[in-house]
Amino acid sequence: MTDNKNFITVSCDGTNTNENIKKNEQNSKHPLIYLKVPYNSKVYCPYCGREFFNGNI
Repeated sequence: MTDNKNFITVSCDGTNTNENIKKNEQNSKHPLIYLKVPYNSKVYCPYCGREFFNGNI
């Protein structure tokens, strides 16, 4: 399968790396999803609202 150079694929499960959790404790806040981010734009996760960027914005 070839990737389109104008898009990147990112994954989000709502994990917050800033929280203090135990090493083997799960930190997932919503189901794992994959998002395609077009070049020079941003996409928001529909579950947690996290922004993903591709290019210079």
